[in-house]
Amino acid sequence: MSEHNIISVSGGKDSTFQTLRVIQLGLNPLCITSATCKLTPIGRRNLDNLKRLGVDSMEVTPNPLVRRRINRLALREVGDISWPEHVGIFTAPVRLAVQLRIPLIVWGENSQNEYGGPAAADQCRPRRRRLSGHQCLRRLCADRPAQYRSA
Repeated sequence: MSEHNIISVSGGKDSTFQTLRVIQLGLNPLCITSATCKLTPIGRRNLDNLKRLGVDSMEVTPNPLVRRRINRLALREVGDISWPEHVGIFTAPVRLAVQLRIPLIVWGENSQNEYGGPAAADQCRPRRRRLSGHQCLRRLCADRPAQYRSA
């Protein structure tokens, strides 16, 4: 088991605050960034500032040719060219935590709480009614076990 904890960081002000707070609490953060297509100069500077704090960091960057195709598909099927980035932000830290056997992930915000979404925990898993509205996710819903396809 690792001595690190994982923080999902984007390069925004919340990432800097939560990293500083975790250091103050005596923890050893590993900052994980899921790269975007166009990181702003300020975002890049903020990520570099995190490294200067002496924390370990990793940036997950997909193959740009594959990313371009996925972005085009997401725009056409989901209506959001940034959808692959949203997926990366929430999956990269979890995947690395499992892979590196890191038991603690620190999240900066609860997007369901902040920006709307199901409040009850049992509503957080994918539901057919919610997912079937997105063309490319219809196939995903059809391939899932029955408990994920309930309305």
